Amino acid sequence: MERTTKKIFMELHKDMPRQGPGGNEWTKKAFASIKGLPEKPEIADIGCGPGQQTICLAGLTDGNITAVDYNKVYFGEMEPALKRNKLESRIHCLWGDMNKLKFKKESLDLIWSEGAVYIMGFQNGLEKWNKFLKPGGFIAVTELAWLKDGAPDELVEFWKENYPDMMTSEKNIEIIKNAGYELIEHFPLPKEAWWTDYYRYLEAKIMMMEKEFGEDEIAREVFDSEKKEMELHRKYSDFYGYVFYIMRKPTE
Repeated sequence: MERTTKKIFMELHKDMPRQGPGGNEWTKKAFASIKGLPEKPEIADIGCGPGQQTICLAGLTDGNITAVDYNKVYFGEMEPALKRNKLESRIHCLWGDMNKLKFKKESLDLIWSEGAVYIMGFQNGLEKWNKFLKPGGFIAVTELAWLKDGAPDELVEFWKENYPDMMTSEKNIEIIKNAGYELIEHFPLPKEAWWTDYYRYLEAKIMMMEKEFGEDEIAREVFDSEKKEMELHRKYSDFYGYVFYIMRKPTE
């Protein structure tokens, strides 16, 4: 198989519990702030990945969930959990580009997206998803944000290269309000949300794959970038993090 950066990255991230920081504890905390959903809400989990939060949401509601992702591999990873929890009839996997979703207008009670809205851009995602929400419907997303001033240069330079659109949490809240939503709740994910189901597995996977790929130059670049990200988080996690934002579309 030809070794490319994308293929090595995908192999590295294969068969992990999550594709980014988070966990059931914080999914449940965010969901608890949402009041007034119908008994069987229509939910879309956009950028679902392997579906840890999708399965969790199905345990918190009797609704139907459409799990959307552009990488079909994640649906295969999710399948055993769907069968184990008898959720095949309530969670429907939809392959597609989140920029080209075709949900019916005002058909969803809740849009969920953990660590994925950045693909569209935070503001762009909130604006485009609005038309799919029923009046009074909710959006819950996690987005990377600066949490305080004074970040060291090496951290700023890393994220300027890897996520140049990263805003402060205050700016994200301003974007939410300007997009016409009512902010219900927001909270940063704690440090353990980065490590328990994400970085810990990523570290182990890198160690395993380094033995397989040896000194392959392309693989080395991928591994070194991931290691650098984890190193910076260990040193500077007080300055940035994922923030859960829960918002509501007005009824009028």
